[in-house]
Amino acid sequence: MLDAARYDGAGYHVGYVVECVLKTLLQVSGASLQGQDLSALNAWVAALATGDSPHTARYIPDLLPDIAYATLPAGWKETMRYRAPGDLTWQQAQNWLTEAERVYQQTVQQMWIE
Repeated sequence: MLDAARYDGAGYHVGYVVECVLKTLLQVSGASLQGQDLSALNAWVAALATGDSPHTARYIPDLLPDIAYATLPAGWKETMRYRAPGDLTWQQAQNWLTEAERVYQQTVQQMWIE
């Protein structure tokens, strides 16, 4: 999508990658949290890192995702799919993609390897 200059679409899908990663960590730990608020999911995952879930804690990224749940263009929101294109720049979408790749590789990808 980035190559096709669909920056908003790319950013939208990247946000879902991060959401799914965070929810995977919560599910593996036995926790359950509904919703799509990346900031709240981040807080729950951060609590796992210091809690009594050693199996999950080892997969928690060194740095939690740097994609916030906020009104565009500051952050990702699931409702951005309903907005007109033009909120995200190429650089913002690329930054989000880089962040999502990092978080995925440190979590779900490591779970599959092990």
